[in-house]
Amino acid sequence: MLYEIRAIVNMMGNAVATLVVARWEGVFDVETARAVLADPRGARAEEVRLMIEPAPHQAMQDMHK
Repeated sequence: MLYEIRAIVNMMGNAVATLVVARWEGVFDVETARAVLADPRGARAEEVRLMIEPAPHQAMQDMHK
């Protein structure tokens, strides 16, 4: 039982860390995340894709750093 609890806590920590790093890097779109969390079935595929993939201009800026 302890191992399962530890795994769940670890997964939650990883999720929070992912959000923190995404916000830090400026690639986390808060408005889109709120829309998806408010209505997961109504979220459009494009909105979800934009949450996951950086915009093309952002990718180009990252390459030049």
